[in-house]
Amino acid sequence: MEIIDADAHVRESEEVWKFLDKVKYPASPVQLTVGRKRSGYWALNGKIFPKPMGKGAIIRDEEDGRGELDVSLGGSEMTDVESRLRDMDECQVAAQVIYPTLFLSWMTDEEALEVALCRSYNRFMAEACTKAPQRLRWAVIPPLRNISESINEMRFAKEKGAVAIFVRGMEGSRTLDDPYFFPVYEEAMKLGLVVAVHVGRGCPDMANLFDVKRNTNLGRIRILPLLAFNDVVWNAIPEKFPGLKFAFLEACSQWVPYVLNELNRRRVARGMKAFVGPDLFRDYRLYVSYEVDEDLALVVKYVGEDNVVIGSDYGHHGASAVKDYVSRFIARNDVSAKVIEKILGQNSRDLYGL
Repeated sequence: MEIIDADAHVRESEEVWKFLDKVKYPASPVQLTVGRKRSGYWALNGKIFPKPMGKGAIIRDEEDGRGELDVSLGGSEMTDVESRLRDMDECQVAAQVIYPTLFLSWMTDEEALEVALCRSYNRFMAEACTKAPQRLRWAVIPPLRNISESINEMRFAKEKGAVAIFVRGMEGSRTLDDPYFFPVYEEAMKLGLVVAVHVGRGCPDMANLFDVKRNTNLGRIRILPLLAFNDVVWNAIPEKFPGLKFAFLEACSQWVPYVLNELNRRRVARGMKAFVGPDLFRDYRLYVSYEVDEDLALVVKYVGEDNVVIGSDYGHHGASAVKDYVSRFIARNDVSAKVIEKILGQNSRDLYGL
């Protein structure tokens, strides 16, 4: 059984910005340190991001008692690919699909700067992943405030081994059913790239409503993929783009029965046929990521055994990041060994076209 990690991460270092246009942007993002330890904060154009305090701020690892996974620094930063491969071997993982960390946040209000940051990140990831192309696959970051540049980046990334495009559950003030995104979906369909809806602070106005110390991350970042699922399904976006796949990542999966019931209430009230969970996920090519502390039998009942994937959240911390997720998952007895094998490998291969 070849195990595919459907949701791993890179922790960006200053190496990510080596492809930045130094003429336009002579001052690249600078990572801030606390003593000798690198922090998760960056300085750019006189501002610190992600937001370090107040409403909409992130919470650091040491503030909530959670530690990062015990993995190599160079591996997590993709500056030492051999170290990352050793970490993967220890976790029994044959291949990873890698998502960003910094871009979980709203990086900048400047469109041109967003394009430049995305271009540099994408070229860094393309270069790093070519050192082990069968084991390291990645998600391209499209600068979605510029559709033509987004399409250019998608085409570049597809040639360099990318298998998905990274989006957040909302992008600025736009929900993912907005026709504004249709040219991106059309191109993703042509290229065979998955639209990967990952948790993230994609809507600053919404994120800034919450104080994470009092309100937790639920409303600030984790609820957005649920809203995106509702918007994509209710507006039948998969019917408009046959063959296009959507994945909803790192938001857990036990929300599916609730959101599905809400959708069906509205459908039945309008004289429409209710969705049957597994049929909907199969016909609309929708996938959700499962986390090891969830009720797996419940998730499989509503999603079906072919549309659930699992990832390590390698490079991050907290409930989603579990280094021994493979051994813990194999030890489960609430579903069949066949289903466990599918979720660990085959489903991710089918999702990403590996």
